[in-house]
Amino acid sequence: MGRSALSTRRRGAAVALVTVSLALAGGTLPAVPAAAATVQPPWSSPVSLHDYKSQVHDVVITKNGTAVAVWTQYTTGVLYWATRPANSEKWTTRILASETVGQARLAALPDGSVAVVWTTTDHIASATLGAGQSAWSQPTVIASDPSTNFDSPDLAVGPDGAIAAVWSQRVWRTGRSEAYAATLAGEGTWSTPAQVSNAATYAGVSGYGTVGHPQIAYDGQGGLVVSYWMSVSSQYYRVMTNTRPFGASTWPTPQEITAATVAPQLASAPDGSVHLVWQDANGTFQVMRRASAASAWTQPQTAATAVGRPAEVPEPLVGSDGNVTLVWTDGATGSGAVRTTTFDNASGTWSAPRTLSTGDAQYTSDAVIAPDGSVHVLWPELDADRQHESVWESTLSGGKWTSARRVGGGRSVHVEIAADAVGSATAVWGPSSTISSDTEVMASTMTWPTLKVTESSVPAKVFLNGTTSPSAVWKPSWTTNSPVASWTLTLKDTAGRTVRTLTGNPGSATAIAPVWNGRTSTGRDRRQRQTHLDAEGRPVRLRNCVDAAGRHHRGGRRQAGLP
Repeated sequence: MGRSALSTRRRGAAVALVTVSLALAGGTLPAVPAAAATVQPPWSSPVSLHDYKSQVHDVVITKNGTAVAVWTQYTTGVLYWATRPANSEKWTTRILASETVGQARLAALPDGSVAVVWTTTDHIASATLGAGQSAWSQPTVIASDPSTNFDSPDLAVGPDGAIAAVWSQRVWRTGRSEAYAATLAGEGTWSTPAQVSNAATYAGVSGYGTVGHPQIAYDGQGGLVVSYWMSVSSQYYRVMTNTRPFGASTWPTPQEITAATVAPQLASAPDGSVHLVWQDANGTFQVMRRASAASAWTQPQTAATAVGRPAEVPEPLVGSDGNVTLVWTDGATGSGAVRTTTFDNASGTWSAPRTLSTGDAQYTSDAVIAPDGSVHVLWPELDADRQHESVWESTLSGGKWTSARRVGGGRSVHVEIAADAVGSATAVWGPSSTISSDTEVMASTMTWPTLKVTESSVPAKVFLNGTTSPSAVWKPSWTTNSPVASWTLTLKDTAGRTVRTLTGNPGSATAIAPVWNGRTSTGRDRRQRQTHLDAEGRPVRLRNCVDAAGRHHRGGRRQAGLP
């Protein structure tokens, strides 16, 4: 039977098409690679969190996307905090501790809560902000001693949500100092602090030993690793570490790693290993790794040479793929520059250092790695007139760095940045000292929007009479609010059998425009099937959309307002 001889009933069935809906998994897009830099979401206009000169200490983003920042006012030492709910630009600022606070650190916990520790001249204290809560718990004093000065706190979160803190205590009378650590048990009680350094042993009776910049990290089993910088009589400088494997109750004698004139940096990796970075006497960054607190350090590996005089040694930012990124500020290129290098785990090599900043970077930067593996860097640099200063940001995603983007203004500022699971970021900055010309604590956010359809044009019927393989008889279109790199459209009949699967790769575009020739995947005339496409509301779902960073958004729910 020729196509023109179709019965009226058969012909009508052939032209009825499905009521189409676009199903996109309710995801939020992550940061995109440099190749798609033009489609990055913008940074929001900076907002003021506090209008008095203050020292910004830390910022974190919780599991549900809430941002929390802490700072101390220079004139009073009062500790303030601010919170911004997920998908909001509104911050709320309150007082956290009405005492003279020296330093403070935050940590986001797996259950969505946040822990904070802070030091004063005679104690270290902590508090917890429960998930979804608007007030902190009552402060708990971890340790106190009026004869010592508490300083340099650090926090770590274990695989089971346990918390560990480390800090230094300097005796007022002698000037000697040591590092101490404690852990917070599940019932909310801190363990008795344990000394984890032995500077006094190195110093002996006649000298004096001091420790600085203690840091703590959990391994994948729940063991602990501590690093610190030790000097003896201001002449003997060493990188030191100590460990307490999972199940152990005491800390052993610290291990001397190497000579160094700059404090080391310590961090955990997603695979449970711990990485240590320091700068050797030749000005080279060295990196070591240990699989756990119970294992030994690997041999040092050179990461970058000729790094000048960095403001501080970079933190090892380790991704789930094993890649390690270092970011630091130095003057090796003549003026201040934010530079970076990445260890490629697949090839076992470090990349040549490259510069992220475009102008004269100023003495400090902050870098963080998000759970999705993207690295976010924030720094201040002088504007072209060299009279003003701006805060800039760059992102590493998909192996490529974005061009530097201006986040806001500021002069002589200290910067902090945090990123969430999908690559959205929050930046907070404030005056770096009491003589800074800036007076306010400022914040800005870069948020990837929820992927959704903004416009659609979906023909409800298609006429198959006379169609051939080159035909384009059905041409729907959707427009999304963010780029979609690839999509898959599946057409099914009333029996649930797949008639045809269409795919597309628009790259960084927001338009999805499939074309169907009216035939099955094998090229058969669609009318040869006794079934027909249902015109009574059975949806054709657009599944497996991939955003511009290569992240899948699987279908499964219909978008409101679509036919």
